[in-house]
Amino acid sequence: MDFDADLDDFSVMVDSTNVPVEHETFDVAQTTTTEGELKRLLQQAQNYDVTELANFISEKLVIMIGEPDDLYQLAQSYYKSKEYERALELLNKDALLNTSVKFRYLAGLCSIALGHAEDALAYLGRENPFKDTDSQADYDAEDRFTAAVMCLARGKAFMLAHEEAKARECFKEALKIDVKCYDALLLLIQNNMLDEKTDWEFVETLSYDEHCGSLATFFRYMYRIKMKKQTLHATPTEMKLLEDSVDVKLNKAMKLHRESRLTECFKVCEDLKEQDPYFKEAIPLRLDCLYKLGLKTELYEYAKHLVDKMNKSEIAWHAVGLYYLYVKNSDKAQQFFKQALQINRLFQQSWLGLGHAFAAVNNYEEAIEAYTTCSKLIPGSHLPLMYLAEQHLERNDIQKAGEIYQRSLEKSDDDPYLYEKYGMYYYKIENYEEARKYLQRALRHAKRLKIEDENLWVKIWCDLGNVYQHPPFQNYQNALRCCRNALLRNPRDADAHTTAGKIYHSEGNYAKAIAEYHEALHYTEKGSREIQQLLDKALEMQAKSPFKNHSAFDKGIDFFQDLDDDIQKDEVELELAESSIEEERVENGDMESRLVYKPPALSRNTDVLF
Repeated sequence: MDFDADLDDFSVMVDSTNVPVEHETFDVAQTTTTEGELKRLLQQAQNYDVTELANFISEKLVIMIGEPDDLYQLAQSYYKSKEYERALELLNKDALLNTSVKFRYLAGLCSIALGHAEDALAYLGRENPFKDTDSQADYDAEDRFTAAVMCLARGKAFMLAHEEAKARECFKEALKIDVKCYDALLLLIQNNMLDEKTDWEFVETLSYDEHCGSLATFFRYMYRIKMKKQTLHATPTEMKLLEDSVDVKLNKAMKLHRESRLTECFKVCEDLKEQDPYFKEAIPLRLDCLYKLGLKTELYEYAKHLVDKMNKSEIAWHAVGLYYLYVKNSDKAQQFFKQALQINRLFQQSWLGLGHAFAAVNNYEEAIEAYTTCSKLIPGSHLPLMYLAEQHLERNDIQKAGEIYQRSLEKSDDDPYLYEKYGMYYYKIENYEEARKYLQRALRHAKRLKIEDENLWVKIWCDLGNVYQHPPFQNYQNALRCCRNALLRNPRDADAHTTAGKIYHSEGNYAKAIAEYHEALHYTEKGSREIQQLLDKALEMQAKSPFKNHSAFDKGIDFFQDLDDDIQKDEVELELAESSIEEERVENGDMESRLVYKPPALSRNTDVLF
């Protein structure tokens, strides 16, 4: 496969056609003059986007009348026809910029379209002059909206200047001034500028009632569902008519994705694609479903389609990079993720994809650089930090990994994947009590969020099974129960069988350890040197054991017979409840009453291998 479509120079920072058109209202029936007829014709030309006719008529009205509004109409007409220099030339004549804010606003938009960030900020001002004053309360509706779009344009200029932190504040200021400035919210979301933990409160506490009147419920509801991490379970009665809106459907898809219900999520994404195939906000989600569901052919075809139809958008090249990441062509994946980032340097999915592509070939330095850059450009997200910590852990930079995991946790305190990784960080440094604490938090949040990712559940239970083998626990019964829970989720999981084998091995029950290692090897595609070494050691110990003809081995292994019959109980609540009882008894000094499984006498001379 070769994606050879050329990529033209493209500035993603501003949509140069996104400027409101102001139409002068007048009574055509009472206007019979030439000027009146020309204004009627100009309005028609603007409504139908007949730009040359609009330019032609506007210029004649300036000559005939020459009022500021006519000059503004002409400059705006030049802007709409992408003649930005021509518009600026007109706006800079006759001190027009001093007559009205809207002239400076239009001049700022022209400069942004030309890529001149500093010129735009000179026209717009680097700060909102009414920020942190009581004068905002005196805005009428028109003044409020004008001040808001000035903040919006100022934010776009800062984006162009790569001053993302200032851009973020401008967009938030625009929403504070006028909630109806939807473009500001969209830019915050699309450029991943909202903090995962705190900005839900920001959006929730905007002045909907004051700014929106009878539309307050509409804007509050629609803004809530635009937030990536928030999913709504109930729709207000008056909003039922909007259930087929692409934004409402996208929120539903995000909820399903967050719960790892990928097949259902993909169905909603397919519905969205049928309804609006170029709804950009839904495309990354559909791509992620294709990737995680292993739909290789569909991913290839969709990437090709996006390149054909949207090759000036970062999402098209991200799709190509994702395809190559799936087929394990790291070099190609890196190439196309970088191409996506040349278009939009704030596209988080491509930064993460680039990091993953480097990590896939153990290129730790480049992976760390990609994740670090992503965390700086998108400071509100915990994901780049989580993956960055993982890379430092791979390099055995333990202290650095711990610091970064903590920073990631400060940004998101409800991600079970993050808690699982942090738990295994503590396992690696042999702090088993902290490891259990964070793994149990992973369980709690996975249950609360109704996560259906079997791999996550299996991994958490296996991790806990390993933790319980070590002091201060050495609770083999709990360790076996955790393995049982993992195997209930996936009976073919090699790690779960390996963990079970280690537990039996530690107990001195070599027959069952051998059986579990055999199962692990059976479910490992290319075998495992580590598992084979464990098996060889168990076989050696079994040969030396006076109980080598143990009846359990003769009659076959029934892993679940070793555990209490609590299969119907809530596995998460049982784990959390037992740990609470144990902690309470330890705190009360009742050390002997710990819920610790006592291994048989045979295990006393067993080598400590794990």
